[in-house]
Amino acid sequence: MFGYAELICIHSICNQWRKGYGTKLMRKVLEDMKAKGYDKVLLWVFRDNYQARMFYEKLGFCTFGKMKTYLNTEEICYEKKLTL
Repeated sequence: MFGYAELICIHSICNQWRKGYGTKLMRKVLEDMKAKGYDKVLLWVFRDNYQARMFYEKLGFCTFGKMKTYLNTEEICYEKKLTL
């Protein structure tokens, strides 16, 4: 096993939200990461991006207090154990 994979970027067009596309995409990405031998995945999200934070939390991602400043705003680190 390799430890952590990092998800760098995922975006969707606002008029496509809540149609299930992001969830399907994320499940496939997580499945592929697990198949490649990763134990966990981490990602960074802007603290004030509540829409994204709710999306990740719904999929089982958790924050553990690690933060950084980027582009004059705070980012929060989320992680998820890959148990697919």
